[in-house]
Order: sequence, then structure tokens, then C-alpha cells
Amino acid sequence: MKTQASRLQELVNKRGVPAREQKRNLAAITSVSYEGVRQWFAKDMNTISGAALDKIARVYHCRLEWLISGTGEMDDGDKYTNGRETRQSARKVPVLSCVEAGDPKQIVDAYLAGAGMSEISVDCELEQELSAESFALVISGRSMAPEYVEGDIVVVDPSVKPRPGDVVVGLLSTDNKATIKKYRSRGNDDDGHHFFELVPINPDYHTITVSSANPGHIIGTVVEHRRNLRRRR
Repeated sequence: MKTQASRLQELVNKRGVPAREQKRNLAAITSVSYEGVRQWFAKDMNTISGAALDKIARVYHCRLEWLISGTGEMDDGDKYTNGRETRQSARKVPVLSCVEAGDPKQIVDAYLAGAGMSEISVDCELEQELSAESFALVISGRSMAPEYVEGDIVVVDPSVKPRPGDVVVGLLSTDNKATIKKYRSRGNDDDGHHFFELVPINPDYHTITVSSANPGHIIGTVVEHRRNLRRRR
């Protein structure tokens, strides 16, 4: 009987992920270290965490039950039929590294179209409006809970100028790290420089002020949110 690791290998092979990128991609999607992912395959593990498999299933449009136990078919019936996408003409955006809903976390080449580790199809109405630089991110952390939780996916468009209250991905220049928060403009400082705040939804987390003293900028505005509705044990 196949293990979870062997089914996972089958999945990434079938989705066409190059062998040299598979472990790195899975590490970014699940927030598991590269070495941890390597051990899944080296030990042919059958005890991969449900949270990690859930994130993988969402990004690769795979049935979670199949990944966990081999039950049913691999492909998510809403996206695939016999391993082929049902909407061949649908617009796709690259899925980049996780973005932290909490303390900022680095994301990989956030501005580069085509730098993603996998792709997702976007809403048929939204796809006509997205810029070529748009990308998706997997959320990690709890600062945007309960509206945004770990494993959720957001589509980000760098061409959309944020308005107060919009959810954005901001990059802090001091450590080149990104975070997802609500945008709040604070006007200009005494020197005429614009500054703004990145505000969490969860009151247990602090607001980040981006100014000349703590420089940074907005990478893009969140234009679509895919909510993870699976109940977590």
C-alpha cells in the first residue's frame, strides 16, 4: 500500500513540478523546513501532518482524503477531470512563498511574474482585470484571524493602489520581509513624507508603522481571498 510520501510524490510529478523544485516548493507551501520535507521522502513517511497535507491539497487542487489515506481519486473534481484542468483557458497566477500574518516573513521574488512554485486558476471575472504581475500567497500566522487563517490563499495585484481598509502585502526595507495586514494611511509627516500603518485584525498583534524611520512599501493589494473552510482538529 502506498504511503503519504509516495502519494505526494505522485501528485507533484503529475502536476508537472520539476524534480529540482519539488522539495523547495513543498517547504514553502507548508512552512516545513527543506530538510523536514526531504525526510518525508527519504523515510517514505506515512505520518505527515494533516495541516501540511491540507495546504498542499489546496494549492495543487488535490483531494485531501486521497493524500491522507489514498481514499478516492487524486484530483479535485472542481478543477480536474482525469488529471487535466477543466478550464484550460482560465487565467493562472503563480503561487509564491508563504506570507506571515503576524511578524513579517520573507517572500520569494514577490515582484517577478513566473517566479511561482506552482499556479492557481483565478475567478473568471477577476482574471480579466488582473495585471500581469499578479501572484498568490499562502497565509501563515494568526494576526489576521479570524478573517484570514493559516493555509488560506490570497491573490495579490501590485497594480492596484490600496485604499484605507484594504488588505495589503507590505515589505519592510530594514530586513526585506513581508507581512499581510490592513492598510491605514496616516498622511504626511513634518518633512512631507507619506507614512502609513499595517494594521492586524487580531488585537493580540501590534500595528506596524511604515515611515522614514521604519521604511517600507506596499507590494500589492489583496484582490481575492480563498478561505480555508476545513475544520481543524
